[in-house]
Amino acid sequence: MATYKEIHGRAIKFVSADLSQSGEIFYNSTAGSFKSVIQSTAWSSSAPLNVARAELMGAGTQTASLAVGGYTTTTIANAEEFNGSGWANVTAMPAAKHKPATGGTQTAAFVAGGYPPNSGNNVTYEYDGTNWTSGGTMNTARRALRGSGTLPAGLAIGGYDGSTAVTNVEEYDGTNWANGGALPAATYNLGAAGTQTATVAFGGFSPPANTTNAYHYDGSSWTA
Repeated sequence: MATYKEIHGRAIKFVSADLSQSGEIFYNSTAGSFKSVIQSTAWSSSAPLNVARAELMGAGTQTASLAVGGYTTTTIANAEEFNGSGWANVTAMPAAKHKPATGGTQTAAFVAGGYPPNSGNNVTYEYDGTNWTSGGTMNTARRALRGSGTLPAGLAIGGYDGSTAVTNVEEYDGTNWANGGALPAATYNLGAAGTQTATVAFGGFSPPANTTNAYHYDGSSWTA
C-alpha cells in the first residue's frame, strides 16, 4: 500500500496545535490524534430590516453596513445601519430614492441618481455615519444604475433614462462627477462590485433581454 507521502509528495506534519489551512492533514501531538481542516461556508439567517422594502441599495461591510432608500408602496428615504447582529434606524436621506447607485462604507457613503422621476435624477447625497449632505451633480440623470468604489473614489454605472438603457459611466472624486469609459453595452438593473480602478459589472437588462455579460473596468476602459 502506498504511503501518504508517496501519494501526495509530502509527509504528514506533526504539530502541537491545530493548523488552519484548508485541506491540511496533520497529527496534533497535544490531542494525540490525526486531524484535517475542512473549510465550509454558508448563508445564515440574521436580524431583519426594520422597514420591509424592495429596490433599495447598500454600502459597507458585513459588520458595518448601510441600507438606503427603496420602495414599499411608494419611494422612501429610510436608512438603516447593520452592526453584524441587528439593524438600527438612522437619519433618513434628504429625499426619497430607489434604484440609485451606492458605494463606500457605513461612515463614508454616497448615493447617486435613482428614481424619481421616471427618467431618473442626477442628485448625490453623502453620508458620514450620522448626517447626510448634498454632493456633486452627475452629468447624466438616470435610475436603475449601479455604484461601486468608495467616497471619494466612486463609480456610477449604466442605468435607464426613462426611455432607454444607457452606457454612461461616471467617476466621483467626492466633489465632482466626470465621465469615464462607457460600458460596452447599454445595461440597467445590473450588479457591480470593486473599486474605481478595478470594478466588475455583471448581468442586468441589456435590451432586448437579460444578460450574462460581465465586464472589468480598469479606471479608463472596460473589457469583457
